[in-house]
Amino acid sequence: VHALAADAQLAVESFRYLSQYPNYLMFNGALFFAGMCYEKLIRRVIELKTIEVTRPEIDAQIIAEDIAEQLEKRSSFRRTMKQAIQRAMEGGAKGVKLQLSGRLGGAEMARCEKAMEGSIPLSTLKAKVDYGFSEASTPQGNIGIKCWVNNGDFVTGEINDTTDASGGGQKRPQRRRRG
Repeated sequence: VHALAADAQLAVESFRYLSQYPNYLMFNGALFFAGMCYEKLIRRVIELKTIEVTRPEIDAQIIAEDIAEQLEKRSSFRRTMKQAIQRAMEGGAKGVKLQLSGRLGGAEMARCEKAMEGSIPLSTLKAKVDYGFSEASTPQGNIGIKCWVNNGDFVTGEINDTTDASGGGQKRPQRRRRG
């Protein structure tokens, strides 16, 4: 489950789950079972909705959780970071920034590694920058993963939405050729 949003009214409580695999949640039955248990506990009607994240390659929380999962399987952290950045940029992101902190590679001394591609304007409010955080539990200790994804500008209207069903590729403007 990527995100959870709750709306409380007088008689009905509605929960919205954003997930990369909503069919798995519904098929598994865990979501329905949890809703039924909660419904009995609070004695209110519960409305459950699942929303599919159609473009998970540009969703910061999903990227961070994917990196954490790979690090827990003892994958190389540098290769994992480079692959995640490459997938996000191919998916249509304007920029990606990753930061891993902890005992990277099983080292005695904890350190912080950063990787970035594209532009991440954190000081402007016009850019739609998505943030995600996750932790990977390794035998040496926890590793914190922070992820920032630039999805475009609010002003120019070039925004990549993660729940949008349109294509993910970024279109480049045609340049005039001289000669």
